[in-house]
Amino acid sequence: MEAIPIITPLDVATPFSFDHAYYGNLEAKMGLYLDLRTKPLAQALARDKQKFFQAFSAVMDKMGSIAVTGGWIVFQL
Repeated sequence: MEAIPIITPLDVATPFSFDHAYYGNLEAKMGLYLDLRTKPLAQALARDKQKFFQAFSAVMDKMGSIAVTGGWIVFQL
């Protein structure tokens, strides 16, 4: 019997859009995770779309500067 993958979107409101709706879902208790330590940040990102895009851009810049030091390259055909 083949395993059936179970997939659930993190953003149930707009799963196919790149936006900040995920954070609003957390406030509405529709998310999978909400830590009290990150609640103020999630609330700020839910309220301010521009803040979300600025934060995302900054994180992507940081991630782009991470040097990969080793590992395997895997290709799936």
